[in-house]
Amino acid sequence: MGRKAKYATLTKYQPYIDIIMRDLQIEHLNIEVLFVRKFGRTAGYAKWHSHSDFINGTVSMDNQANHASILRTLMHEFKHIQDRSTGKLKDVWVEVTKRGVKKSIWVVAYDNVPYPNFHSDRKHYNRYLNFPWEKAARDYADGVTRLFPGNQLPTTRKLIATTSDGVKWYKG
Repeated sequence: MGRKAKYATLTKYQPYIDIIMRDLQIEHLNIEVLFVRKFGRTAGYAKWHSHSDFINGTVSMDNQANHASILRTLMHEFKHIQDRSTGKLKDVWVEVTKRGVKKSIWVVAYDNVPYPNFHSDRKHYNRYLNFPWEKAARDYADGVTRLFPGNQLPTTRKLIATTSDGVKWYKG
């Protein structure tokens, strides 16, 4: 008999997600979390369903990452969700002139300061990592021990119910 694979699941991480969303005060948002096989060089990413809808979004996570990495990545991506939902991080149209030709392009603005959109450009990826919204998300994720001492759920939470489909409800 083969070894049983260990994959991250929404059932396992829902209590953590609830705490992160409550900490960021974004419980009112409808964010779907997907655990999928590793994609590219990133551990996770967040996206909205449209440029004008900041209530419904998706966070995709690497289901084969270790527990500590999953917690940090969840916190990082949900910080982006919070910044987008409050308008601190947004996509904006800007007019640029290149070689005498004017055109409008999408760029990312953080605190109303526009930045070039380098996240999908390998050549400039390290520069992207130093943009202020990435630093803010990493800083928030560095606080993982504040929310989850020892990378575990706080002991003040109590399991109050389990539904027939295995979803656990906690108090605290």
